[in-house]
Amino acid sequence: IVLPTGTYTLSIAGINEDLAATGDLDLNSNIAIMGDGAGTTIIDANNIDRVFTVASGTTVSIENVTITGGDAPGTGVSSGGGGIRNEGGTLTVTNSIVAGNSADRDGGGVLTLGGNVNINGSTISNNAATARAGGLFNEGGTVTITNSSVSDNTAGGGIFNANNSTMTIAGSTVSGNAGTGILTDRATLTVTNSTISGNTLEGILNPSNSGTVTIVNSTITGNAIGVSNTSGANDITLRNPPVVGHTPDINGHVHPPLPLTDRNGRAA
Repeated sequence: IVLPTGTYTLSIAGINEDLAATGDLDLNSNIAIMGDGAGTTIIDANNIDRVFTVASGTTVSIENVTITGGDAPGTGVSSGGGGIRNEGGTLTVTNSIVAGNSADRDGGGVLTLGGNVNINGSTISNNAATARAGGLFNEGGTVTITNSSVSDNTAGGGIFNANNSTMTIAGSTVSGNAGTGILTDRATLTVTNSTISGNTLEGILNPSNSGTVTIVNSTITGNAIGVSNTSGANDITLRNPPVVGHTPDINGHVHPPLPLTDRNGRAA
């Protein structure tokens, strides 16, 4: 589907329906959506529902658009993912903006429950969630974020990576989020050549001793707390510093006994 310049506003009210009859746009087969540019091609859910639902087993590509005005209401499994809810498909978002969306639970901007998500050259910003991850929530999926920004999400923090999920962040910025920049719990996280800055709580928080975090060639600065590993296990690895204000031990691990501080001298 090729979308020329313009604003495409959803207008048929209705939620919790997956046949593309009401509310959001349900993507139930392989499809590519290509806009004329994120600044000029806008898909606006007008707060009647989320914007997109990607069905399990489908392959979806979204490029050169802005996704906005999504509101995912409700509680439990039926909620979450104000901009995009991926229910186990393979989703690629390229050169796009996901902004101004909200969820009554998790993933104000993007939520994925399994499957694969690739975010390339895109911005996830100014979204909100009442529970976890104003920006992007990943549970059970594989997410790759490249040359992108997850920033200024106003509630729920930036990114939540949980429960046997895998996330790779490269050449990207996670900044200015209200809450934790990246919370990774019982999951695998790799951050390379990226900046985690200005988040109001932790830059990166790892509360579980069953996950792993690897930080390579990256800068963590100006967060209320830089890196927090509350499990006490040696499962955060730093390679090729600098990580501003944080010092690895001889094995390259960061954990609570180390005297970590951020750039303002505050204890991490």
